[in-house]
Amino acid sequence: MRPSGILLAAVLLAATPANGQVRFAIEVFGGTAISFNTPLTIEQTGAETIELSGDYETRPLDQPFYWAVRVGARSPKSAWELQLIHHKMYLEDLPTEVQQFEVTHGFNILTVNYARETRPLTLRAGAGVVLPHVTGVVRGEDFSTQGGYKIGGPAFLVGAGKRWPIVAGLSVAAESQLTVGWIDVAVTGGQVSASNVALHLWVGLGYTF
Repeated sequence: MRPSGILLAAVLLAATPANGQVRFAIEVFGGTAISFNTPLTIEQTGAETIELSGDYETRPLDQPFYWAVRVGARSPKSAWELQLIHHKMYLEDLPTEVQQFEVTHGFNILTVNYARETRPLTLRAGAGVVLPHVTGVVRGEDFSTQGGYKIGGPAFLVGAGKRWPIVAGLSVAAESQLTVGWIDVAVTGGQVSASNVALHLWVGLGYTF
């Protein structure tokens, strides 16, 4: 079994209350994120290190699209969840040495969340990891991650949302989350260290089984 499958099984097992009153749910979201300026360090082999305050755009409708998905197990008052945000970062105001810097195939934030029903809102907090994919050109040289996704660093979130039932099992939701994440990853020709603080705004659909 893949690690993500083991993690999901553990989350669902932990969420199952002793009396068996549990319902499983899946939710899919679209929306956007507002990233705040945060430190970015670009280390290129044989060249001077670049340090700046990263100013990022999300461009949610540019491919690959911005999205989020969540699965979980709910009891009447609480839930445990496994969530993935496909967050994107396009560096604006590029310094002279940097021709391109994007984390668009994902500043992917994978977390385990605990949610609590408080009426009228559902409050949640989560912790996990960032799975980044960096694409860049620095001083005319490729500056991108190679191979598959690797753990870049830790991530944390808090959020609040509300669901409205439509028909049996189906609901529409609006939600906001604040995420904090860090990456320190090797790329072709160097190393990237960055942090990201972002406010996410979503609408989506969910189904409870």
